[in-house]
This record gives sequence, C-alpha cells and structure tokens, in this order.
Amino acid sequence: MMFKLLLILAAVCTSSITEASYGQNNTPCPCGWKNILNGCYLFNKPKVTWDVARASCLKKGGDLVIPTSALQCVFLSSHAAVLGLRVPWIGVFRRRHDGKFYDTCGKPLSYTRWAPTEPNDVGGVENCGHMYATGGRKAKWNDINCNAKWGYICQIKLPRCD
Repeated sequence: MMFKLLLILAAVCTSSITEASYGQNNTPCPCGWKNILNGCYLFNKPKVTWDVARASCLKKGGDLVIPTSALQCVFLSSHAAVLGLRVPWIGVFRRRHDGKFYDTCGKPLSYTRWAPTEPNDVGGVENCGHMYATGGRKAKWNDINCNAKWGYICQIKLPRCD
C-alpha cells in the first residue's frame, strides 16, 4: 500500500514539474514549489525568526524571496494570504554599519515597496523585512525585529545572485 502511495506521489510531482518552469533555462520547479510569474516559490507556514527562515530556504535550494516588482508582490501576497501567511519574511535586511537595506545577495535594493512611513526602525531594532499579505497594507513591506517569528516565502532563482 505504501509503495502505491509513493508511486502516485511521484507521478503527481513529475507531472507538476513538467508543467511548471522558470527562468531563461526553462528549469522545472521542484515538487511542492509553486510556479508564479515564471518563478518557483515555496510558502512556509511555520513561524520562525528571519535567520531561521533564511537558513531553511538555503537548505531547500533557494533563498528568501527578493521581490522585484509590484506585480510580483501582489501575486505573492495574495497566495500567502490564501495559505494563512499574514506577513511572511522576505529577503531584505538592514546593515547596521550604514543603516541601508540590502537583499540576501548583499546588494542594495533595486526595487522597494515599503508601506507608508516604513521603514521606520522603531526602537532601533527593526533590521529585517516582511510583506503584508492582507489588509490595507497588502503587498507592501515593513521593517521589523529579526527575532520576531513569522512564516516565510522561499524562491529558487538561477543564478541565485546575478
């Protein structure tokens, strides 16, 4: 019985891989990852700190998502909301030495979508970014303490840092 279940699961994963691809290399998404706007994303419900979320994404072959357009933010936040992720972590963080935000590749952000009055660094401890998935700030970003615990979105991008 278990063998049949594994065969069915393998067939489902194989068929979804052939239907979903991303990037210029037409590389298929791994089983369980969602194809949205020609990218592969994994939505994770466990609430963890930003560092734990990033380590989890790296272990799975991706990294925290680095949104690069309003359209991407809207699609990702809508999907996150359906899954119950209210404010998932994204791949932006503030470097303490200069106070600016960078992506997980260490590059200055080429695109931002901060909510009004953000980033505001309340208490001088808001050094990581997450994205609202619901409410009036939906698809907008917020800076928050990196030790807060939220769900997160991983992204596979090849090359990871271009």
